[in-house]
Amino acid sequence: MTENDIRRVSGEQLLQDTYFLLNYAFQPSPPLPNREEWEATYRQYDESITFVAYQNGMPVATASSAPMTHNIRGCIFPMGGVWGVATHPGARRQGHALRVTRAVLEAVRDAGNAFTCLYAFRESFYERIGYVMWPQAQKVRFPTQALAPVLRMELNGRVELLSIKEGFDIYRDFLRAIQPEVHGMALMTDRAAGNLRRRNALWLAVARDGQGSVTGVMTYSLKPGGRLKVMRFYTSSIEARYLLLNWLARHIDHATEVEIQLPRDEQPEMWLPDLRVKSASLEPPLSRVLDVERMGGVPVGEGAFTARLVDRFCPWNEGVWRFEAVEGRLHVTRAAAADFEMTIQALSSLVYGIRDPQELRFHGWGEPPQDVQAIMRRMFPVRTPWHHEVY
Repeated sequence: MTENDIRRVSGEQLLQDTYFLLNYAFQPSPPLPNREEWEATYRQYDESITFVAYQNGMPVATASSAPMTHNIRGCIFPMGGVWGVATHPGARRQGHALRVTRAVLEAVRDAGNAFTCLYAFRESFYERIGYVMWPQAQKVRFPTQALAPVLRMELNGRVELLSIKEGFDIYRDFLRAIQPEVHGMALMTDRAAGNLRRRNALWLAVARDGQGSVTGVMTYSLKPGGRLKVMRFYTSSIEARYLLLNWLARHIDHATEVEIQLPRDEQPEMWLPDLRVKSASLEPPLSRVLDVERMGGVPVGEGAFTARLVDRFCPWNEGVWRFEAVEGRLHVTRAAAADFEMTIQALSSLVYGIRDPQELRFHGWGEPPQDVQAIMRRMFPVRTPWHHEVY
C-alpha cells in the first residue's frame, strides 16, 4: 500500500529533501550542482514556507513561497511568491504538485497574505487553480550606435558606476522608493534579495541629478559577442532616462547591441529616432487573490456590486461577497444575495486590471450583467502590471 504524506520542512531537512527535486527540475544535469555551493545559496531563502510531499517515506514533490511586498493599484500588501514547485519524474501526473501547492497556499494565507504570484512551467496548469496570466513584459534590442545622439545632449546630472555588491543598498532603496508608483511591483525581503549582492554578477549604473539625489538605477552585464544586457532600467524622471541612455551610448565602441527588459507599456521606440527597436516577449508572471477578506484597502473607483464567488482550490473564498468603494478604497464584506456568479480568476483579473469585465464570459469565469460591467470598469480600470522580481 502506498503511503502519501505532506509536511512543512525547514533547516537541514529542507536542504536534504529538496536538493535533488529542485536541481533535477530547474538546472542542467548531470551532474547536479556542487552541494555545498547550492546549500550556501539556498540558505538565503530560509524565510520561505516550504512543503514536501513524501511517498513511502521518499520526497517526491516540493513547493515554496517567499515573503514579499506587492503593490496593488498603489497599496502595498504582503504577498506570497510561490516558487520551486517540482516533482520527481517517477511521481509526476499523480497530483503531488497540486497537493503540495495547496498546502503552501493554506500556510501563506494563514500567515496573513491576501495575494500570491508565481512564474509557471505551464500557464494553464495554474489557471485551473485560480491564477491569471499577466501581459507579457518585453525584451527589446537595438544597435548601440543608434544612441549616438544622446552623447550630444546637455544633461543635468551624472552617472556613477558601481558593482551590484557595492551599490546594493542604493539599488534597494530606490526600488522601495518607486514601488508605490508601480502597479504589480513585488520586492523580496532584504535577506532573499541579498543573494544578488553575494553573486556580484551585475554592474549598477546610478543616475544622480544636479543635487546628487538618485533619480535612476540600471543593472547590466557585458556579454560575449558585443551585447550589453540590461536587466533592470528604472528612472523617476525623463532626464534620468537620458542620463542612463547616455551611459549606454558610451559603449558604442565596446558593444554592438543593447538589450533591455522593460514593462509592456514602455515605448522605447519613442526614445530616439532611428533606434530600430526589435522586441520579444518575456515569460509573464501569474497572480491570484488568495484571501478575499484581506484584500480590502485596494484603491478603487466609485461603485459597488455583489457576487457569488467560486474558488474550489481555496474554498475559504467561496460564498457571496459585496465589493464596495468606501472613500476611494475597496471594502469587502459577506452578503446575503448576489448579482451574479464569478470565479476567483474573474476577481483576480479585475483587481490586477488585466481584463475588461466583458472578457470574463469568454474564459468561462462568469457573465456579469451589463450594468454591473459598467460598475466594474469604474472600480477596476484596466492597468498594465509589472512584477520586477523573478523567482
